[in-house]
Amino acid sequence: MGERLPEPWRVLYTRPRQERRACEHLERQGVEVVLPTLQIKRKRQGQVVQVIEPLFPRYLFARIPDGLAWTTVRSTRGVVDFVRFGGVPATIDHDLIVAMAEKAGDRKLTEQLSDLPKTGDKVSLKVGKYAGIEALVAETDGERRCLLLIELLGRQWKVRAELKDVEPLE
Repeated sequence: MGERLPEPWRVLYTRPRQERRACEHLERQGVEVVLPTLQIKRKRQGQVVQVIEPLFPRYLFARIPDGLAWTTVRSTRGVVDFVRFGGVPATIDHDLIVAMAEKAGDRKLTEQLSDLPKTGDKVSLKVGKYAGIEALVAETDGERRCLLLIELLGRQWKVRAELKDVEPLE
């Protein structure tokens, strides 16, 4: 018996601005995901800031492990469906994915937002009525907001916060 070929790369279509959420949830399921990103300058609230955006908005590349149901992938948070041609899910050549990743490194593309808090990170708020209180990131809501869990009076409270207003705890 010959060696089994790895699963092909598939193209997934995501909900608007939920590429990172889809990646995070797919990776938890053991799916290998590539989301090429691009660092660009944008004008926001009168200031020029550097932001990291997907190179292909609403698309990501995934290699689904053998045994994981496609319906599970399709029902993953942030995922809409597989990109299909003639009803057949599109595949991408592995060499193209590798070449894209290499090119991405040359153009200062990154695969993840490493400096933003991720689900499960401990943070504290810098401003507002909860300033200085330790919190746990329940989920990120795009690139600007997150949902935090704060424990007060023996209860956990959900608080929405701007990512710029939280700082990671070591």
